[in-house]
This record gives sequence, structure tokens and C-alpha cells, in this order.
Amino acid sequence: YYVVEIDTSKLEDGTTQNVNLEVTDNVQNRITTNVFQLAVDKTKPVINFTNPGTSGEVTVNKTITVSGNASDNNIVSSVKVEYSKDNSTWTTATTTGNVYNWATEIDTTKYDTDATGLGTLDLRAIATDEAGNLSEYATLTLKIDQNEDRPVIKLNNICAAFADESATTFRMASTIYGSVSDDDGVV
Repeated sequence: YYVVEIDTSKLEDGTTQNVNLEVTDNVQNRITTNVFQLAVDKTKPVINFTNPGTSGEVTVNKTITVSGNASDNNIVSSVKVEYSKDNSTWTTATTTGNVYNWATEIDTTKYDTDATGLGTLDLRAIATDEAGNLSEYATLTLKIDQNEDRPVIKLNNICAAFADESATTFRMASTIYGSVSDDDGVV
């Protein structure tokens, strides 16, 4: 039983090397066989956030979907997304999708700092490729403001020509038509 370590530090990235085994017996009979091909991968994978922003700080509220992507010159084997309230204790998020296009949901109401509904949450993501190379961390800061995003009210059949100066009485209209929308869901 033999164990041989192959020092890949002197091999060029992106190359494929043949690993051969040669056995010689006591009477100098030799046999050589190709055991496998070694692909040299020293290139780090790349990981990015794509939603709700790509970097820096983004204002959010309620439950949000954080998503991103990872790539590598060979194969991405894992992605880890973490979040922290204090930038020292990190919690691993559960992701859906695959390692190339992943997502996780975060309920930002759990991370308010006080009764005002304000706070921050730091995110980081890292990818590992099949060779064990680690990407640089992708980072994103969520500025949590539960009061930031209010429903939008649109009135469709009212114009200034039909309203008096106080804008409390409308003439020539007995029904007001409009809509209410909100990106957080049904209103």
C-alpha cells in the first residue's frame, strides 16, 4: 500500500497532467500504466448578489428574496450565504435553487433594532469549487426600514379641472375609480 502526494504548486493552472504508475519487480521487469488525468485548477470561483441589490447598501422591508449566482472555470460545488446583525456572529441561510443560481428568503421584521422598524443586516456569500478554491466574499448590507415602502394609491378619473379650490368636493363625478398596489403583496 502506497500513498503519493502530488505537489500541484509547480503545475500551471488550467492544464491537464497524466499521472502514471510504473512498477518494477526484482528482475527489472517493468509495467507502466496511466492511472488518471489530473486537471490543475487554481482559479477561484466568482459569486454575486443579484437581488435586492448587487453590492453596497439597499433599503428593504417585510419578507424579501435575496438571490445571486456563482460561476467557475470548472464546477462550483457549494455556495454558503450568511447573515449577521452584529457583523461578528454569522448565521447560515438555507438556500433554494442550485449552486449556480441560488436564493433565500429573509423576514426582515425579525431584525428591527427598535420600535421604529429600523435596523441593518449584513449579508455575505462565498462559493467553493470542486478543487476546493474559495471565492472572495460577496457582501451586501440590508438597511431595514419597515416604514419605507407604503402602498401606492392611484385615482384614475379625477383631474384638477373637476375639483374646487379646497380639493374636498368633486364636481361632475359621482364615482371615483382607482387602484391600490403594493410590492409586498395583496392590499
